[in-house]
Amino acid sequence: MRIPKLTDLIHSPRFDLDRNRGAERRRARAAGARRVADDTAVRRSSASWNPQGNHVLGEDFLSRLNKNLREDHGYTYGARSAFDFRRSKSVWSVSTAVRADATAPALQEILKELDALAKARPITAEEVDKARSAEARSYPEGFESPSGIASALSEIAEFGLPANYLETYLPNLERVSLTETQKSMTEVVAPADRFILVVGDRKTVEPELTKAGFKAIKVITYDGKPAGK
Repeated sequence: MRIPKLTDLIHSPRFDLDRNRGAERRRARAAGARRVADDTAVRRSSASWNPQGNHVLGEDFLSRLNKNLREDHGYTYGARSAFDFRRSKSVWSVSTAVRADATAPALQEILKELDALAKARPITAEEVDKARSAEARSYPEGFESPSGIASALSEIAEFGLPANYLETYLPNLERVSLTETQKSMTEVVAPADRFILVVGDRKTVEPELTKAGFKAIKVITYDGKPAGK
């Protein structure tokens, strides 16, 4: 599938992958993704990168996204955000599976949370403290098995991290300020580099998306080819 230029993917769902089979008639999968260039503050090898902002927004069960979509609205069993780090062109994404009839309002709530973090509802000191504590508690779990240890060591080699990265990780996390965390996540959720992928029953999902104001919809088949009307 050809990936359009980022400048063509501004704040609107560009792909609606039509799947009209079985459970997909009742549920739709929606994901909003933002490409993270390898020269930003969230580069894996950057000294200023930290997971606290993402933890607040969508990594934790008590995160903003999960609370909104699951607890407040009942659209889904869970919504999350995550980094997929690569040597270059890493990706940060939001993903969830919702009822087909809730696809449009769920997308609106996702975008509302992203925009609010950058403007009306910035990350708080309390949220950062909770995220930092959760990260410290869960950190040892990554070394409970040989495969976990191997995975941690492979990241050092893959991303060119310092040899003492593992032993200095938590102390370095403590040094990252609220201002740095807010700045980093504001860059990540910036609307100019977003695109949205929706997978579901086109007859059910597309009219609701259009009604909700998502106009620039490009429908494709499962193998990336343009779909008919």
